Amino acid sequence: MIQMKRIYIKEQVCIGCRLCEVYCQVGHSHSRDVIKAFKKESPRPLPRLVVEVRETLSLAVQCRHCAEAPCIHACLTGA
Repeated sequence: MIQMKRIYIKEQVCIGCRLCEVYCQVGHSHSRDVIKAFKKESPRPLPRLVVEVRETLSLAVQCRHCAEAPCIHACLTGA
């Protein structure tokens, strides 16, 4: 059984850019290439996390905590 890591989001730092969603989509695509994943793959890969934006607060929810989470390296603010 693979032990999955827990990812904790710093809501006060997240700017809601959704770059983590893009990295998640590409990381779980067949090609693992950003251009091919969005332009050539059918069906288009879906992110396994969703960023919610509410007024001044934004945070990633519904993350399934991958063993090697590509979204961690995507965050510009370190959220």
